[in-house]
Amino acid sequence: MAILQISTKAKNARLQALADEINIGSSSGSENATLVFYTSPQAADLATSIGSQIPLCVATVPYPFESSIAAGSLTASAFSTAMATATGTATWARLYNGS
Repeated sequence: MAILQISTKAKNARLQALADEINIGSSSGSENATLVFYTSPQAADLATSIGSQIPLCVATVPYPFESSIAAGSLTASAFSTAMATATGTATWARLYNGS
């Protein structure tokens, strides 16, 4: 069986595409992306809307999301804002871009 190896250049490009998606709609003075932590059960997929899950915390994603992308790794910028909205145990999270 062959092992597929991805070049660092390709890894960096994939990470940059991910960061670009998270940054959509975000910029100074506009709507930033958010990371929302929820209680169980986890939604089956992205097409499944939130139902009985309770949002416990909403963290504002910094713009730009990425602090650096190098050597096949993404370092996120520091998060500075989060709002607790309820009590409970977070079991999963969903990341929403700014659009």
